[in-house]
This record gives sequence, C-alpha cells and structure tokens, in this order.
Amino acid sequence: VSALHEYRLDIAGRERWFEFSIARADDAAGGARYVAIARDIGARKRAELEILNSKREAEASNRSLEAAIQRQRE
Repeated sequence: VSALHEYRLDIAGRERWFEFSIARADDAAGGARYVAIARDIGARKRAELEILNSKREAEASNRSLEAAIQRQRE
C-alpha cells in the first residue's frame, strides 16, 4: 500500500512543494524492499492558490453586489 504525502520545503529562500510516495514491495525470497517516488508539485500548488484567490474575489464581488441590490430595494 502506498501513501501520498505533500511537503513544503524552503530551498535557497524559495518555497517548493513536493509529493512523496513510499511503498513496500516484498521480493520472492520474502525480503522487504521499499520504493520511494518524489515529484515537484509546485505548479499544481500555484494553480490551487490562484483558484482559491479567484474564488475569494468572486465571493467578495457577490457580497458587494448583493449589498448594492439590497440598498436599491430600501
């Protein structure tokens, strides 16, 4: 069974994101081996942050629009 873990590291003053996966693989003789894979997920994390910021901006615009509509009704 493999498990994915995300880690943020500061490398040379820059934030970097990595995803690690480690899995046990038993060999034919019954010995245990481990396979580890790491990949840079910085682009995905930046995209997630952009989506979150866009969502927050849209929600703020909606609240402002709703308040303006409410003021027009009063």
